Amino acid sequence: MEMITGARKRRRSGTQRGAQAIMPPIEAPDEQAFADSALDVEEHVETTIRAMARVHGHTIDVRAAVDAAKARAAPLVRTERQAVAREARNEGCSTLIDMLARVHLGGSNAEAVFGSLSVVQLYRASGTSRAFRRWAREALARIPRVVAIGGPLKIATTAGEPAEWAATPTVEVLSWATLRWSTASGAAAPPPLPAPRAFNHVAVASPEGRITVVGGNNFGGADAMDHLQRQAVQWSPGSARWEPLPDLGEARACAAAVRLADGRTMVAGGLDDTDQGMTSVEALAADGSGWSALAPMLTGRIGASIGLLRSGHVIVAGGRTGLDDSDVTAAAELWDPATNTWSALPPMAHGRFAAAGCVLPSGRFAVLGGRGADGQLRKDGEVFDPVRRVWEPLPADMKHGRGFLRIGFGAEAVAGGLLVSGGHDQAESELYDEASGRWFTLPHRMKAPRKGPTVLLPC
Repeated sequence: MEMITGARKRRRSGTQRGAQAIMPPIEAPDEQAFADSALDVEEHVETTIRAMARVHGHTIDVRAAVDAAKARAAPLVRTERQAVAREARNEGCSTLIDMLARVHLGGSNAEAVFGSLSVVQLYRASGTSRAFRRWAREALARIPRVVAIGGPLKIATTAGEPAEWAATPTVEVLSWATLRWSTASGAAAPPPLPAPRAFNHVAVASPEGRITVVGGNNFGGADAMDHLQRQAVQWSPGSARWEPLPDLGEARACAAAVRLADGRTMVAGGLDDTDQGMTSVEALAADGSGWSALAPMLTGRIGASIGLLRSGHVIVAGGRTGLDDSDVTAAAELWDPATNTWSALPPMAHGRFAAAGCVLPSGRFAVLGGRGADGQLRKDGEVFDPVRRVWEPLPADMKHGRGFLRIGFGAEAVAGGLLVSGGHDQAESELYDEASGRWFTLPHRMKAPRKGPTVLLPC
């Protein structure tokens, strides 16, 4: 594969020169990581080409297999396609020539290749050539959109006055094609909530795109505990409004929620009307018909992080047992769906309250940011490996500390990593790339700083 080797050498020598064109929407100082990921893209494509050659019986001379495929495809190559191929060769992306031949000018194999790339790699590939740009954009369009739902919204105040927050019913949707947040709703996006929700309600989405919002309150003032909600609502794709669901068995705010493998929605812990952390757990039936009690957690938790592991087990970590910073906990526990029991896990290195958690594409569970026992917002994160049952620090810190009082922020797993949005006074969103261990700041901010949950909405 001399052409691939030569391209790789040229790309290494020109990494710094080409950094500005690698992923224009993402800001400095992180361009270098995208330049580095160019090699990952080429190596991924090369590996795919080799695998495809083996499938077709070309087990010895991959170069010959590629040339033979190019010869068979030559009659199908229109003039404009040849121009694209020449452009790609001039740019040093010789693997594109191979790929054009192997996938017969953009068939289902191209979809599979680009569908397996991370968000970072897709943006890097989109700047390489016109053909890669088309395939990368098509892959980005298939990534579930991130939806921010309700939460306290920062409002403008008179100069010199302290910041004010108000509950909002608004919903914002992030498009991966443009990296922009939008409040537009329609058949493919949910409308505003029927009533404002501010005090750490929870939201969960199903693979079919149904979104369930549970608990919280509709008032952000000092007497927020007088407005705890038992109400749950649900939106289905194509609907113009949110529909009511059966009420929770117990009113709760600052709970943790996750969709279980069997389709039920679990809501765990939260803050009760005595200002204490709740151990109780409820589950909404998959058809939305009603709630049932599950085994209580070992520890009462307010503002904990939660995730569904690949095994079907649920992990819960951190939170606070009471209202004081001294009540912040690092404890973690695991729910077994087969026995409906909770068991203790090794604790995190740091106590975290109002942190965000999600299961990474690798299957590990990440807990990010939050408020520590010292009352300060954290920028770092920890990752739990369910195979080795150990916590490890995330390789890099977020740009901003995130989390606020009892109110958390959103974290969702995306192709190759995760996205965090919202939190204390933050309208910026950050993208974590698991392969490189780096964070990137998205160029377009949310409409306004907000603090509340996010979900993934299938395209």
